[in-house]
Amino acid sequence: KFHKFITNSEGLRDKSYNKAKPAGVFRIAVVGDSFTMPEGVEIEDAYHSVMEERLNRDGNGLSFEFINFGVAG
Repeated sequence: KFHKFITNSEGLRDKSYNKAKPAGVFRIAVVGDSFTMPEGVEIEDAYHSVMEERLNRDGNGLSFEFINFGVAG
């Protein structure tokens, strides 16, 4: 199965985030290679997206944003 390769307005392989960090949100920079980018899966299934979703669901009221800076090659 092929997956659409979509980037956000900043050219990152991730969903869009506000440039200004919201108060009370922990931001985590995700860096790495094509596995981090990711090229072969939908962005919702990427490991950093799954971690963000789980921490926001189970984080005892804390909020997290995992911003993906992965680059292939």
